[in-house]
Amino acid sequence: HKVKIASLTILLIISWVLLSATLIVNENIQSWSAHTGYGNYTQEIPAGTVALESCLVSPGAAVNGAGSLGRIQCQASIGAITFPVFSSFGEVEFIFSAGSAGRSIKLQKYVAGSWVDLFNFTGITSTGSRFFYQFRQESPTTIRLANSSHAVYIHDIFITDYQDSSLPLVSLPIAGNITYNTASMSAFIESSGTSAITNRGFCWSTAELPDTSSTHIEVGYGISPMNTVVSGLIPDTDYHLCAYAVNATGVGYSPSAMIHTLSIDVPTMQTSNLVFYPGNTSIQTSWTPGNGSRRLIKINMLNDFSTPTEGVEYAPNSVYSGTGEQVVYCDATQVIEGDNVDAVTVTGLIRNTQYWFRAYELNGSGESVFYLLTTTTGNPASTITLNTGLAGYYDSISGYGAELKTELHNLIRTSHLNQFSYSAVWQQLQYTDEDSLNANNVIETYTGWSVPKNFYGSGVTQWNREHTWSVSHGGFETNRPAGTDLHHLRPCDVTVNSAKSNRDFDLGGIPYVDASPYADYNATTGCNTDADSWEPRTVEKGDIARMLLYMATRYEGTDTGYNLEMQDLTPTVGSYYGKLSTLLQWHYDDPPDSWERRRNDRIQERQGNRNPFIDHPEYVTAIWTPHIVRAYIMAEDNFVVQWTHAVNAESYRVDISADSLFTTFLVQDYDTGYAFMRNFEITQTDTVYFRVRAFYGSGVGAWSDTLRVEILLHPVEISSFEVTLNEDGNALVAWTSVSETDLRGYHIYRSESPQPATAEMITLFMIPATNTSTAQNYSFIDENIPGGDFSGYLYYWLEAISLDGTPAFFGPDSIYILPSGLEDPSAIPVAIMSSVYPNPFTNTVNIEYSLKDGSPVEIQIFNLKGQRVKNWQGSGLAGKNSFVWNGLDDKWQRTASGIYLLKFSTGKHQQSTKLLKL
Repeated sequence: HKVKIASLTILLIISWVLLSATLIVNENIQSWSAHTGYGNYTQEIPAGTVALESCLVSPGAAVNGAGSLGRIQCQASIGAITFPVFSSFGEVEFIFSAGSAGRSIKLQKYVAGSWVDLFNFTGITSTGSRFFYQFRQESPTTIRLANSSHAVYIHDIFITDYQDSSLPLVSLPIAGNITYNTASMSAFIESSGTSAITNRGFCWSTAELPDTSSTHIEVGYGISPMNTVVSGLIPDTDYHLCAYAVNATGVGYSPSAMIHTLSIDVPTMQTSNLVFYPGNTSIQTSWTPGNGSRRLIKINMLNDFSTPTEGVEYAPNSVYSGTGEQVVYCDATQVIEGDNVDAVTVTGLIRNTQYWFRAYELNGSGESVFYLLTTTTGNPASTITLNTGLAGYYDSISGYGAELKTELHNLIRTSHLNQFSYSAVWQQLQYTDEDSLNANNVIETYTGWSVPKNFYGSGVTQWNREHTWSVSHGGFETNRPAGTDLHHLRPCDVTVNSAKSNRDFDLGGIPYVDASPYADYNATTGCNTDADSWEPRTVEKGDIARMLLYMATRYEGTDTGYNLEMQDLTPTVGSYYGKLSTLLQWHYDDPPDSWERRRNDRIQERQGNRNPFIDHPEYVTAIWTPHIVRAYIMAEDNFVVQWTHAVNAESYRVDISADSLFTTFLVQDYDTGYAFMRNFEITQTDTVYFRVRAFYGSGVGAWSDTLRVEILLHPVEISSFEVTLNEDGNALVAWTSVSETDLRGYHIYRSESPQPATAEMITLFMIPATNTSTAQNYSFIDENIPGGDFSGYLYYWLEAISLDGTPAFFGPDSIYILPSGLEDPSAIPVAIMSSVYPNPFTNTVNIEYSLKDGSPVEIQIFNLKGQRVKNWQGSGLAGKNSFVWNGLDDKWQRTASGIYLLKFSTGKHQQSTKLLKL
């Protein structure tokens, strides 16, 4: 057979050369020179010189839809691709795609010194598709592609010249990779004739001159090269085959070729490298196929497998019976969206149990089946099923804000046990997103359509894999773990997926009507869209929000290079997704339902981790909404309230009311900046109610819990509170009480920050009160102030505690500590930058400084290239001041994540420190 096949190959090549082929351009871009920036270039092809204007060329760009490897990117409006002058034309065909749907580009010809429109190719989407145009032109003519509505990608170019024949002309087919029952075939459309090619393919028979009444296979339409694989052939048999093409006139056939299939034989290369993704009660296994036509996979609880019998074909069952060996798979490689998929998911297993697998290559079928029985690398192999569950999963979780987010991150990171390959996701989604009313179907995201599990691929009505957190918003592409994380991957209609593209989520836009809904579904999807955002159906909004919040918690740049974060704007760029305030509202409006909870359970069964915002919706509030910690009564009618920072907050808004329903406002929508505590003086009432919410940028979050504050007269009145350095270099804390009634005593607190929440008690024992109506003087010496190289302010508070335990705070007062060894330890600097917090920061950073006297202040922020991104100048008052940087540069553009240098200066005094922006 090897001699016969080689002779046939030579015959086909000679026959093809002798034909007067009229396909004058046949280009995929993988052989072109690369150009990474928009510019003007030329490219030599066999037909002449192609001129590129405002284009870039990516020969290694991935295959897209019907397109092949490589692409040209034509810049919006001004990009153009001009082809050589050809003596005549018959038809042009292009494979176009774009960043999203609704794009167009024009075909033009050069007439009398100007370009004239021939045709406008419209409806270009993000999935590569064929576009063709036929026109008769029998004189030398130049054509070009130009005037695109947006950036458009060109993957393949096919141009034929004019032919007198009205029927299509088709080249002699070329056969290759001939096995005992399959063969690959290719052919060229040399001319479409006088009308467009509407159908084409290959036909074959054991009799001479096969035609479309014989066994045949259709291979699309148009004039691009035809390639396919035919199957179901009989071993050791001669076949005659032809290529054909159909236009309005009729069917044109190629000359006939002949092939001979191989005899059935035992494969010579065994299946290898079994890879496992164990779940609680299931295992998905994939493999590297050998050179057989199919492979048989067995499972057993022991490494003990019987030898398959030659001439016996075993029926597979992927639901394990529970004992002994069992055939779970017997099939060939699937090709889905151009990728080879070799995998099977076995169910019916026991938790925390070892299972063995063994694979065999085979050829033939029925009584003519032959198995390869050898072992090889990773075959046989075993794995152990998981033992995950909800019980105890969140036992270690507590806190608020960034602390809680970090704890959840560590939990879902370490319990993310299976990191799937992208091809493995096909089978996983069939389980996680199964229709609860029809076990044969999955539920598609954005539409809710129920479609068959096995109806997946790149067809316009099929389902594919949608990344809810789009891959372009993080750079993870389809790489594990982020690109294959089941918590944000959903089945989605192909054209709906393309329409959503990489848009952020927000309200508004126009209703999205799908041009190709599945089966009898309504084309109106319930979604809305505009240029930069997508609004899903109401019943799915909370699901979308919790997927994105999961991704922003799971991927923090620890175990991966992906640091994903939320933003309160659209459109976002980089590793961000928005719009945060809208998504938080969707979370509250659409709480988790039973189907979403079931999906969370099933993902844990297969992947190991859970989405905590489905199990505990209150975690969203605890992280992205401030939580009131406590209130300090500072004096009569005066109190301080402290709350936790909300993640992604840029500032806070405060309400104070005389009633718990907030109908009578004493303070409303008060902006505290980024400070998470504030002093308030209220004189109208003895009882007030306090609440606070985060402002994220362009929207606000939910209100915090409500705090009831009793503003009562405390049993002590303090007339003075002062801290100084004594002659021994210790801190002397002194205060005077005007009167005391029912007072237990005093404690002293100290901190290096002006925030009382950071202060620690430094008195080991309470200082007793005298409880007299006459003035009393008290003092305390702090002998443990920092020394060595420490320099900066120390802040002190006085706590007075009544007999019933009610505390009142006074202060702070501060002293400045110089490093040890300076000649003048009592000198206080003219200015000092005392605090920068939080650092690292996400959106805003608070810069606190103190001035001995009022003076001009300059704050400058530089990136690592030494470029100044922010310059602020103002006049500071004597005492403590602050400046909040919102992460925007002087042009009001958001700065990138990274390290920055902060320079603080006033007069001759200068300080600098580093900032880390997350």
